[in-house]
Amino acid sequence: MTTSTASINPRMRTTAYEALLKRLNKIADLQSVQNLLQWDQDICLPDGASQARSIQIGTIAEMQHDLSSSNTTRLLIEAAEAELQAEGFDNDSDEVAMLNAARRDYQSKVCLPTELVSRFGTLVAEAQEVWQQARESSNFALFQPYLTELVELSRQKGRYLGFAEHPYDALLDEYEPGMTADELRSIFAPLKQRLLDLRGTFSTAAKIDDSFLRLNYSTEKQFEFCKRLLESMGVANDYSRFDSHTSAFTTSIANCFDVRLTGRIVPDYLNMAIFSTIHEGGHALFDRGINPAYARTPLAEIHSMGLHESQSRLWENLIGRSLQFWTYHYPILQATFPDQLGKVTLEDFYRAINKVQNSQIRLEADEISYSLHIILRFELELALIEGSLTVADLPAAWNQGFEELFGTRPENDSKGVLQDVHWAGGAFGYFPTYVLGNLISAQLLQQIKLDIPTLEQNISEGDFQPLRQWLSENVHRFGRKYQTKDLVMRITKSPIDADAFCTYLDEKFSRIYQVH
Repeated sequence: MTTSTASINPRMRTTAYEALLKRLNKIADLQSVQNLLQWDQDICLPDGASQARSIQIGTIAEMQHDLSSSNTTRLLIEAAEAELQAEGFDNDSDEVAMLNAARRDYQSKVCLPTELVSRFGTLVAEAQEVWQQARESSNFALFQPYLTELVELSRQKGRYLGFAEHPYDALLDEYEPGMTADELRSIFAPLKQRLLDLRGTFSTAAKIDDSFLRLNYSTEKQFEFCKRLLESMGVANDYSRFDSHTSAFTTSIANCFDVRLTGRIVPDYLNMAIFSTIHEGGHALFDRGINPAYARTPLAEIHSMGLHESQSRLWENLIGRSLQFWTYHYPILQATFPDQLGKVTLEDFYRAINKVQNSQIRLEADEISYSLHIILRFELELALIEGSLTVADLPAAWNQGFEELFGTRPENDSKGVLQDVHWAGGAFGYFPTYVLGNLISAQLLQQIKLDIPTLEQNISEGDFQPLRQWLSENVHRFGRKYQTKDLVMRITKSPIDADAFCTYLDEKFSRIYQVH
């Protein structure tokens, strides 16, 4: 028996399924409250209120965990499973997919003691505040005790969740279900060498002038231009909010009905505002595109950060750094900043935003270098979790690893080990998903071009509706319904690999640098 996507909404058909759904709605509402508290802390919380907010977040996390891991939830899942099986529901139905997600969530929650969840939530809120101070002063020692405890709690978390081969697998599974450290190594090792070879080719080619990107640009005008970019992409104002922040991020408050995103806007580097905004716009479009019938259920949540990052990286780089994208948007940008860009041609601008260079900052990295930044972080956090690297030795290990990849050392810890908020958020296992997102985005683009032959013309005319529709129908609407590996295979007929990505990089930068 196959049902429609709307069937996941409450209805008077199955008593056990309805009872479970109501409970899952409450769990989802608590998560939305926690997301809203965290967003408020990041965007507009008074400085003196951070400690109180940390306690509030810890309380909500504890409430959600208790509800998710209770014996009542287990019994409701079991009763609903028996009921759907008796009624002959197809394994590909939304109901069965929702039950599978609910059981996975329950099993991951029931493994974790409430005290650990509460302490972790409180510590993350505290650590993010301290990390901000440490980064501003380039003082790793200030952040070190918080990171030390986060690493230890993450190890404990991994032991409770369980793993077959490597303790990192349990943490990675939260962000990329079904993926293991060994699989990542098998993908990243050859990719790392291919990227180093590409960097060697293009970094020594003809020099590209990008100095005009680092002039002084009004932050107010940048913000208004970024809002226009989001509108052009199709990020609707009535369901989203856009702010400027020191870290760009996207938060789904109420699934597809309330998405908050930020861009990082600085006065002396135009790329930062533009591409952080496009990146987060890709995330927002994914959240907004999830089937509304999935709202307040596990299917509306993120299944895989690799899949989610594929959308942000596709928009940011494969679309947002393309010549076609700027054929439409560059005249608008020039009119916004005539003093800085009035004499800069479209071609020179396009080459500048794609310049290959040794940036110390991940968010400023070109498309070739970016994944190398991520692979370094993956190797370091893998060592932290397995215990072969201590937090005290992390800055030195970072600097050495960076020098091996890029030939220079970071000027200070703010531009090195303290530049990312992810570890302050306890998000061990998140970083690799950026690389997976890069790989998946290139595979998806190959298929998109086959399905939409007019794609490049559409983009050059500022018409993103065909692209949005394709992404919605093939990726976004499913939410968490399918495993990422299965969805990529379903769309592209290929497993996740680096071939499409490396081919894309080689062809694009060969044209830009006029080599080969």
